[in-house]
Amino acid sequence: MRSSPGPRGGDHPARTPHLVTIAHGTRTAVGNTVARAITDAAAERLGWSATASYVELCAPLFADVVAACELPADGPVVAVPLLLSVGVHVRQDLPGAVRDAGRDDVVLGGALGPDPLLAAAQADRLRGAGARPGQPVVLVAAGSSDPDALADLDAAAGHLAHAWGAPVRVATLTGLGPRVEQVVRRGTRCRRTCWRPDTSTAGSPRWHRRRAQWWWRT
Repeated sequence: MRSSPGPRGGDHPARTPHLVTIAHGTRTAVGNTVARAITDAAAERLGWSATASYVELCAPLFADVVAACELPADGPVVAVPLLLSVGVHVRQDLPGAVRDAGRDDVVLGGALGPDPLLAAAQADRLRGAGARPGQPVVLVAAGSSDPDALADLDAAAGHLAHAWGAPVRVATLTGLGPRVEQVVRRGTRCRRTCWRPDTSTAGSPRWHRRRAQWWWRT
């Protein structure tokens, strides 16, 4: 039986990366639990070790994780933001944390969205919540001061409109973009079936949920 050749000059055995996910973080425990579940599922599929981290409001913070020397990896660290669009965190905070840590073995990815796969998941959620295909939808984001985040929201609405087969308008709770009360006319009958937390969530999603319900019921 012929044996496989070993590494030749300059070749090195492949090293297994370590996955670090970066969710925004929330004061609502279930939101942080979802981020950890996503991380565990990705680690199992990839066959990598993994750590769930957060931008703020929940430990461990990404800045602390990336600065730690004891990351369980014999290869590079692949950091993946679980954020749905560009914004201050993706453009400034996360690269700044890597830079401050002084590490050269961290590969930092971009935002997860917009993406047709996310839109397909949103359409599934709409159907599961009882919405009928063809009904108009308002896609609500937390909002950002970054103009490119608003462009991403418009692109996400386009993906969802294609997946849902109906018009999709956008609204934001803070930052740039129209507010929910500007998009949904007073007295309009509508039901909140889902909304889209974004990269600039300034606290618990429950706070945004209360605001959206108040506006939509006025």
